[in-house]
Amino acid sequence: MQNMRNELRGCLAYTCSIRRAPTIILVSCLMVLLSYSLALAYTDSETQLDQSLKIVQSEDRSTIAWWIPASLWEELIYSEQSVRDKIGSADPLALRDYDVFLVIDIVKSESGYEFSTESKLAGTVELSDSAGHVWTPLSDDELGSDARSMLEAIKPYIAEMIGSVTDSDVHLLAFSSGNPEGEQYLDQSSSGTATLTVDGVEVLWDLPLFSSSKATKDSAGVDLAGMSPRNRAEALNEEGFQLALQGDYEGALDKMNQAIAADPTFWEAAFGAGFMSELLVQYEQAVDYYTLTVTIDDTCIDAYFRRANIYMQLGEPGKAVDDYTRVLDLDPQIVSAYFNRGNAYLDLGDLDAAIEDYSASSELDPSLSEPYFNKAVACESAGRYAEAKLAYEAFISVAPAEYAFYVDHAKERIEALAEH
Repeated sequence: MQNMRNELRGCLAYTCSIRRAPTIILVSCLMVLLSYSLALAYTDSETQLDQSLKIVQSEDRSTIAWWIPASLWEELIYSEQSVRDKIGSADPLALRDYDVFLVIDIVKSESGYEFSTESKLAGTVELSDSAGHVWTPLSDDELGSDARSMLEAIKPYIAEMIGSVTDSDVHLLAFSSGNPEGEQYLDQSSSGTATLTVDGVEVLWDLPLFSSSKATKDSAGVDLAGMSPRNRAEALNEEGFQLALQGDYEGALDKMNQAIAADPTFWEAAFGAGFMSELLVQYEQAVDYYTLTVTIDDTCIDAYFRRANIYMQLGEPGKAVDDYTRVLDLDPQIVSAYFNRGNAYLDLGDLDAAIEDYSASSELDPSLSEPYFNKAVACESAGRYAEAKLAYEAFISVAPAEYAFYVDHAKERIEALAEH
C-alpha cells in the first residue's frame, strides 16, 4: 500500500488549481508560465512572445489571449515525445491552415475568481480585422481531422506546463481566416489590426505581429530617482515581469530585488521574486521570499499556498499543513488547499485527517477525480474498507481518460475489497 501511495503522489498530487487568488498576481504568473512553457519548444529568435501574448484586465475580469505563431506547432511536436505519441500519424503542418488562439478568461463571481468554461464562452467569440472581415471559431466537425488531433494532443500539454490551470480552463480556438478560394485575408504578417472578441472583451493586435524592431518596455530614460519609493518599486517590478516574459528570470529577480529595496512594504515584488526563484529551481530562496511576502501582507493567499507546495517538495509536510490551514482560514472555499493538505496529512501518517480533507475537496467540487482516489487509498490504509470501495467507485465515475491506469487499479481494488 505504501508503494501505491508513493506512485500516486507523482501522478495525481497537486493537480487542482487555486480558484480564488488575487487576479493581478494570477494573471502575471500565467503570462510568465505561458512564455516559459512554450518558449522551451520554440526556437525562432525573431519571434517576440510578448507581442503575441495580450491581456485585457479590469477590476472584475482578466482575459489572456495568445495568438500562437504557426510554426510553433512543429517545434513543439518535434521537441516533445509525449505530444508526438498522442498525435500519431496526424500531419504536424495541419495547423498552418488556421489562426490558433489560446484563451484563458478569469471572471469575478460571488464566490471568488473563476475560469470561464467552454459552455460559458460558446457563441461569444469572434475574430475580425480592420478591413471588416469577421470569423467565428471552427467547431470540431469543421476542423480537419489532423488539425483536430493536434489540438486535442496539445491542449493538455499546455495546461500541464502552465501548472495552475486545468484542461477545461484553457481554450484553443482555431479560425479559418481565408475565403473559399483559399486567399488569406488575415494572418500574423498582415497589415492593419486584428481583434479577438471574447464574451464582450476585445483583445487587439497591431499587424504585422512581428516587426524587425522591438518596442522597448524598460524604464530607460525614466528618472527613477525622481519617483516616490512606491512608484519606483512598481516601475522596477514591472521591468522584472517584462524580463520574465522574455525568459530572463535571473534579470527579473534582480529587478524585483531592486523593487524590494526601493519599497520594503511592496509585497507584490516579494511575491514576484519568490515566483522567479521557483522558475530558477531555487526553492529554499523562494520560501524566503514568500515568507517576506506574508510578513508584509499576512492575507496573501497565493504566498501561503505556493510556500506550502514548496514545503511538500522539500519533504516538510508539517510546515505545509500549517500553510494550507492558513489558506483555508483566509478562504475556506479553496478546493485545492483541502486536497493538498490531505496529501500532507497522508505523508505525516494522519489518515483520518487526510480522509476528512479529501472529503471536503469532493464536497466543494464533486467533478474532481483525484480526491476520490486519494481518499480511497487513505481509507484502505486505515482499514475503512466500505468507504474505500465507495471512493474508488466515485473516482471511476468521474476519472478523465488519461487516468485509465488508475481506473483499472481502482477496479482491481474494488474486487479485492469485496472480501472485507
